[in-house]
Amino acid sequence: MIRSAGCFVFLGLTVVCGSAFTGVSPGRADEPITAATPAPSEKLDRFEPLTPEQAIKAFEVAPGFRIELVAAEPLVVDPVAFCFDPAGRLIVAEMIDYSEREQDSVGRIRRLTDRDGDGLMDQAETLAEGLSWPTAVETFPGGIVVGAPPHIYFVPVQDDAQGKAVAGKPEIWFTGFSRSNVQGMMNSFRWGSDLRLHGASSSNAGDITGITLPEPLRLGRQDFSLDPRDRSVRLVPGGAQHGMDFDAWGHKYLTSNSDHLQQALMLGNVPGRAARFSASPPLRRSIAADGPSADVYRSSPPEPWRILRTHMRVTGAAVGIVEGGGRAAGYFTGATGVHLIESDQWPATEHPIAVVCDVGSNLVHRKRMVDQGLWKRGERIDDKTEFVRSSDTWFRPVQLGGGPDGALYIADMYREIIEHPKSLPPLIKDQVDLNSGNDRGRIWRVVADNRPVRRQIAPLDQMNSAALVKLLTHPNHWQRRTAARLLAERQAIDVQPAVRKLATDADAAAQTRLEALAVLEMLPAGIDRDLLAASLADAHPQVRQRGIELATRLGMELSAVQVAALSGDESIAVRFQLAYNAPVLIPDLATRTEVLANVAQSDSADAWVLWAVEGSLGEGAIDFMQAIERTAANWPPATRAAWYRAIACQVLSGNSEAAVARLVESLQAADASGSVNDALLPAIIAELGGIRPDGVAKPLAQWVREQISPEMIRQAEERAPGLAAAGARMRLVGWASPDQARELLQLLFSPLQSVAVQQTALVSLVGNDPAAAQLVLKGLGAVTPATADLALTTLASRVEGQTAIAKAIEGGQLPAESLSADLKRVLSESPDAAVKGLIAKLLASSQSPPPGELYQTYVKTLHGQPDLTSGEAVFRRVCATCHDPQPGLQRVGPDLVTVVEQPKEQILLSVLDPNREVNPKYSRVQIVTQSGQVLAGIITEESESTITLVDSQGKSYGIARSDIEDLQTSPKSLMPEELNKEITPAQMRDLIAYVGTLRNAASASGAAP
Repeated sequence: MIRSAGCFVFLGLTVVCGSAFTGVSPGRADEPITAATPAPSEKLDRFEPLTPEQAIKAFEVAPGFRIELVAAEPLVVDPVAFCFDPAGRLIVAEMIDYSEREQDSVGRIRRLTDRDGDGLMDQAETLAEGLSWPTAVETFPGGIVVGAPPHIYFVPVQDDAQGKAVAGKPEIWFTGFSRSNVQGMMNSFRWGSDLRLHGASSSNAGDITGITLPEPLRLGRQDFSLDPRDRSVRLVPGGAQHGMDFDAWGHKYLTSNSDHLQQALMLGNVPGRAARFSASPPLRRSIAADGPSADVYRSSPPEPWRILRTHMRVTGAAVGIVEGGGRAAGYFTGATGVHLIESDQWPATEHPIAVVCDVGSNLVHRKRMVDQGLWKRGERIDDKTEFVRSSDTWFRPVQLGGGPDGALYIADMYREIIEHPKSLPPLIKDQVDLNSGNDRGRIWRVVADNRPVRRQIAPLDQMNSAALVKLLTHPNHWQRRTAARLLAERQAIDVQPAVRKLATDADAAAQTRLEALAVLEMLPAGIDRDLLAASLADAHPQVRQRGIELATRLGMELSAVQVAALSGDESIAVRFQLAYNAPVLIPDLATRTEVLANVAQSDSADAWVLWAVEGSLGEGAIDFMQAIERTAANWPPATRAAWYRAIACQVLSGNSEAAVARLVESLQAADASGSVNDALLPAIIAELGGIRPDGVAKPLAQWVREQISPEMIRQAEERAPGLAAAGARMRLVGWASPDQARELLQLLFSPLQSVAVQQTALVSLVGNDPAAAQLVLKGLGAVTPATADLALTTLASRVEGQTAIAKAIEGGQLPAESLSADLKRVLSESPDAAVKGLIAKLLASSQSPPPGELYQTYVKTLHGQPDLTSGEAVFRRVCATCHDPQPGLQRVGPDLVTVVEQPKEQILLSVLDPNREVNPKYSRVQIVTQSGQVLAGIITEESESTITLVDSQGKSYGIARSDIEDLQTSPKSLMPEELNKEITPAQMRDLIAYVGTLRNAASASGAAP
């Protein structure tokens, strides 16, 4: 959850480190501590807390704004989440038991009221207490919903005749949210533009059960939403750590510790879309123009304990990576909340404004959100300063939100230390008090100077429905959204005509029309074809996009006129949504194929449009290929390859003999005519070998087998100059019969065959016939080491192959030390217990010495004169696959540009001991499919129907959930252990020196660090 510790990931290792300034001079973030820096005192001084009156003077606020106190202790303590109820009262979740009082259950929910209208809360009522680690709260029909993992509670709340709260006993609605990491728990309840209550699952996730879930629901890397009408749960895109919000259009934004601003595409489940894809682009991505862990400009001085810890880490006295080459601050390390501002308290701007808090740097940052096609780009507004910052190190902004008056509200946990306990060395932890400040807390508001000091806001829950309809036109987002959900809650059919009129009112703001549409969707028979037609023809693209979503949820087919207009829409977002939702909106296959071809030709280079179109092709894939063939001839080779790959994948997934026959004939004809060149063939034919024939009708598999003979290999080899094309053609052997496969394998294990043909054919042949394992093992001596490693890795991709390798090692046919680090990891985590135990026993004798011992050996040469050419060669051989992959493959390790400023000693420790702390994002996941295939890597995306896994080679697999037999997440990093066996001390010196040159290269090219 709350985190001031920087989360730096290097080669799959996550280590928590400090977020305050380092260096001896207070307030300097640009003076890195080095091994030569004089050691600070081991007896720690501390900063004293400020009273609310003193604290307000410690703030710096951007020109044109001011900050005001709303509430302080004892009225509120340790606020980590808040919301306003319809009456304008503040509901606060107090996490008094953060971070080590897990068993104390002293968290509570309080309701704060400003009774005299002076702007300060003066009454506090307890709605729930005895909670353990409460992290989220929001109002809900009849009460409040509280997140306190492992549970989501509903607390009934009513007011008595005197207006005092009468809270009922908390009811557990859902349970199963993980508590394994206090900084990665479910959080951030927000009402979405669909008038559902959304929550962030965070990095812990869980398998959820509850009142409307007859079967456990696995969250994985997805968020969730609740329908207020029936309490049903829906999985939605997300998966960041702490902090989530929506703008007025329904775009979703997230924060995730050092990755301070992200966006997730909010896409629903569309019946009829494909379950398998040639490639799945991420549905969540960083959008900050200045990079995930961008620079921040704090005004608070460094705490002595942070200085000491940084020095201890730099000198090796304590474990942990030091960020920024010794700077423990100066950039985002603890982003814990995001809020999109839309209110009349703020000057009119061309672009929406996002504000993000950094709990470790005592500040609130802001960005303008600029359109970039389907995505936004966040651009810094404040030059070398921040929107709000405090010189008080106790100021801990952990969550942001808007209120009835349009002001920005800040939850300030006001703690001396917010730090993960495991990140503090014993010398420091023995001197600090992690509970210091758990009796304090503040709520602040930020308003514009030229706005009223405070405004009296009428309680919305006491308004009649007609008055609420008028509030749908309010300039403040909170007023509109609250009025909309109250109308939905009341099922206010008496004002349905007035809401309908707003939904089509061209003079109203587009945001108002969106809110009106959301209300009508919640009302009986609230949306009909005429209303949908109006929204699909609306002047604003966001309304047109919402119309497409509504039509899909209601199962309404579009007319030919509507389809023609939307497929040629000026907005890529509209075109994308139409393509994504096409299986429902355009059931006629011929019409749909034509529309998808038009969209593809408009946005051929956009990976998300490609994915949207691919999933909607269905049985029209071949006709689609013919429709775009002339236009595709002018596309860059990489773009053409991506589209042909998508077409091939969908044809083969359709289990249609006739469709695959047409595909093969089309490709053969195109190849014969020269329209499919050698650069394109690998991408096309790779898909033919990428799908096992047991997934296709047997007559079709037999038809393909008849086209294959050993002569194909010879012919392919003779076709110059395209070895790559020859290798691609060999993917076809994946359709060979077992006898054909063995015959081809014997031909392949010869020095006469090219590496390209050997490698590409191995993947298909071995996967097709597990019994061919013995042929592979016998032939290893006749191929290059790279091909031998690929052959073994291919064998290990099936349980039968893993057994064959284990027996070969046990029988002395294969030396255990010849296995690569990756392959050892795969075998040591085999789903076959016998293989797992045997490998553990056989590899035990070859284990490396402990990291400390290794570290002392390697550190001796670390600062010698490096050979950068040698370092680059080691990087390309060992590291590039994960951290700098070839085009067409995905990075599965972090961009090393973000860690090159670390001291060399810290990078060395990361390489030698990659499992010291692992970011869940880079945890290794192993999936066994129904057909027995074993895949291992990191999960990059999840949807309701598929999981996208990227293996250590950078290859992406879209796996249908229905195809998964078993899924296991390892606590270890994807980065291999025992890399010391592949990198000598001198090579390590050269490698780390080369990695240190990457930031300069990135800066020279203009890339964001």
